[in-house]
Parts: sequence; C-alpha cells; structure tokens
Amino acid sequence: MPDSLPSAPSVILPSRAFLLSWREQTLPARTAALEDALALFDEADRGEDAGLRDLALLGVIGDAMQPLEDLATLGDTWDRPLRGLANYVRAITWDRYATTNFWQEITRWEDERLAVFSGLAARDPDTQAISSIPDTIGITERFTDGQRHIIEIVYAKTVKRLRQEMRMLAANWKQFSTYFLAYKHGGLAVPREGVSVVDDDVQEITDDTTRHEFALAVWTRGKRNAVNADCEVTARQIADAAAASARQAIELIGAFLETRLAIFDAAQLDATGEVIGVESFKLPWTIWLREEDLSQEQWRLIGYGPRINWVNRAEPSGPA
Repeated sequence: MPDSLPSAPSVILPSRAFLLSWREQTLPARTAALEDALALFDEADRGEDAGLRDLALLGVIGDAMQPLEDLATLGDTWDRPLRGLANYVRAITWDRYATTNFWQEITRWEDERLAVFSGLAARDPDTQAISSIPDTIGITERFTDGQRHIIEIVYAKTVKRLRQEMRMLAANWKQFSTYFLAYKHGGLAVPREGVSVVDDDVQEITDDTTRHEFALAVWTRGKRNAVNADCEVTARQIADAAAASARQAIELIGAFLETRLAIFDAAQLDATGEVIGVESFKLPWTIWLREEDLSQEQWRLIGYGPRINWVNRAEPSGPA
C-alpha cells in the first residue's frame, strides 16, 4: 500500500465522478452523434443535391473529430496535471492549443510517457518520477521472476500498440482538422455552382482547361481565399475514414477510463468518507492489446480477460 492515500473529497470522489461521467454520458453521446451524422450523410448521398451532401459530410467530420479531441484532453490531463491539484482539474480548464499540440507531440513521446497514458505507470506528483503501478502500490516483490517477465512484455507490447494507434489518429487529426476555419467549428463548404478545381499551374481557365471532380471543397484557415479540395477520393470514402477514426478514438477512451477507474474504485472509505485503505481490485492489464500482440503461451500466463488481480492481504482490523 502507498505511504499516503489521496483525499476522498478533493481527489478520489470527484475524479471517479469525472471518469464515470465520461464513460456513462460522454462516450454514448459521441457515439450517438456520430451515427446520427452518418445517417444524415447516407440520406444526402443517395440524393441529387451535392451541396447538401457536402454539408452532411462536414457534419460527419465534425462529429468524428470530437472523440479525438476528447482523447487528447484526457491524455494531456494525465500527462500534464496541474501541480498540487487532482488530475481531472486540468480537463475542465480550456486551452485552445492543447488538442493540436497533443496530436503534434504524441508521436514523439518517449515510452515512459506512453506507459503513463496507458495507466500501467504513474508519475509522482512531487518528483515527476515514473514508476509502474505494481511498484507504486508496493506489490512488485510479490511476483515471481516469471510473472515480472511477462509484465515487462505486456508493458513493451502496450507501448508499441499505443504508438501505432496514436500515430494513425495524429495523422487523421492533421488531415481532418483542416476542414474547419475555427478549431473544428465553422466548416465552410465551397459552393459548387460556378466553381472549378484545376491544376495548381493553371493561370487562366478556358473551355479547354482540365477540370477535376471533387468529393468536397472547403475554405481553409490561415490563407485568404484558400481552398482545400479532395479530388482523389469519394465523399463516401471520406465519411468512412472519419467515422473509423472516431470509433478508434472512442475505443481508446474507453480503455483509458477503465484503467483509471480500476484504481479509484479500489479506495476503501470509512463511514465518514475518509480513505482508510485499498480494496482488492482488478487492473485492466492488457486492455490495450489485441490477440496478435502476445503469443498463445503468453496469453496463457497472463490470462485472458484480460486482468491482473490484486487481493489485499492486510489483516482485518476487527474481530473475525
């Protein structure tokens, strides 16, 4: 057990409420919004009004990018908590650059920072030193050499998996965030009537100029009268790619929340709400992994589920 436990009223209970609200309210809302946007796009895509389809497609992209912003908010919150305050406090403060900075930087994160993101490691708020959860709660010595070895494998595989997943999502954020003028708000589709998309080197448009069909064209940020047009993919392909990115982010958010809730749910409180210890708990040890990440023998050792259970062996305080 750690030498000191966080305060229930200022850390444990509000943190748990924050995480539960994301799991029980935010994630279902994000999923519903995405599916609703896709349904509207499907309807518009079957129609003849290309302009309406453009607007519906922008709606899909906007709702698809929201889970990526959510994931960045959570990742940034646990990576850069406000000193002296519970981690969730940073998540409820707004920083216009935080999301973009997160997706620009995470592909360069060292392994230890990704381990903190995964919930398999924690950063000491005073020293900033990073250690594994078993080390943090003082149970590493209870493991056999074989168990410690498989845990090291799980750590390495988790970091590798997260690096792959986050690299893909970072590329998607970079691509799709350009569709909007004001930080994923205010996506402005270019009217199709009287608009032609031509090669960059065209100086004058004539009847003989080659024109390109485009799936979507939008006014972009930063450059006056600049247009971003997709000419090599269909509107359906854009919608499917954006939706797949959103679903991937939602899955990762779910895993992120479960790893934190496993810790906060383990807090043992007395009748007055004071923290008096740590209950037995289940850490979602391999929640980030896919079946192919470990061999069958390794899965047999670590266990499908996939969890490592810690049972508190402390002596009871009262009579048996």
